Amino acid sequence: MAADASATAMAADNFGVVHVAPDDPRVDVYRNLKERDLAGRGDRFILEGENSVHNLVRHGRIPLESVCVSTKRLAAMAPLLEALRDAAVPVYALDAEAYSQIVGFNFHRGVLACGRKLPAAAPEALLRQACPANGASTVVLCENVNNLDNVGAVFRNAAAFGCKAVVFDATSADPYYRKSIRVSGGHALAVPSTRRGSVEDAIAAAKATGHVVCALVTPETSA
Repeated sequence: MAADASATAMAADNFGVVHVAPDDPRVDVYRNLKERDLAGRGDRFILEGENSVHNLVRHGRIPLESVCVSTKRLAAMAPLLEALRDAAVPVYALDAEAYSQIVGFNFHRGVLACGRKLPAAAPEALLRQACPANGASTVVLCENVNNLDNVGAVFRNAAAFGCKAVVFDATSADPYYRKSIRVSGGHALAVPSTRRGSVEDAIAAAKATGHVVCALVTPETSA
């Protein structure tokens, strides 16, 4: 406890971290995570894990509203806290017991962040913005991808292969869902994407931006 108190004081002095009580309204968005996952958060999303938060701050594609951390993590978080301070993102800290209390379960990662989703761009507009006007580019088009692990894996692979954008049709799962972001390793917030319209719209957008469309279909005999 003494170490936590010392780390909290250091973080407050050097990085502006604010220690809050569990009933503080500034951390309401982090309350009862699993229940809110099911109910939805409107235009907000939740990101978890120090590396994912740091990657998003570094890429700067989607602004964060706040970060909520457990005091036991503060001592090792100086680089991230410095980046958050420079980006003017407020950081709220709670002790480990209070942290688990608001989250609703024993959350070992101890780092959560809240941001606002970007508006879902039309597929063609996204591809024209994300892809270079001259030169080759690869994009991923997805239809009816509803498994959250698969959504995250799409982004992870898209990043690994240097894809410029991912387009999901409206029947696919929300790529801003907490589990999708976690499985993606944070790439769901780094690779430009949209979830809108039909797969036919996505194909038309790809063709309109000079891409050759190649289809991959899972056979019925696939496990």
